[in-house]
Amino acid sequence: MAQPTYGTHRVKNPGLEDGVWITDGKNGFEIPESRYRENGYKPRVEELPWRSSTWEGGNAPWPSQ
Repeated sequence: MAQPTYGTHRVKNPGLEDGVWITDGKNGFEIPESRYRENGYKPRVEELPWRSSTWEGGNAPWPSQ
């Protein structure tokens, strides 16, 4: 099974399927939670912390980690 890199967290998308954000510190992307589960990625979805899909100021870019 593929292992996600650091920076992985769940994203709450109001009105849409929740997602999982994966980043290696340079590149990042969001995949649907169902695809993350289907592929059997680790850590399990239930173990990931939540983050909101929007930040203060509306659709502002993700803050640096």
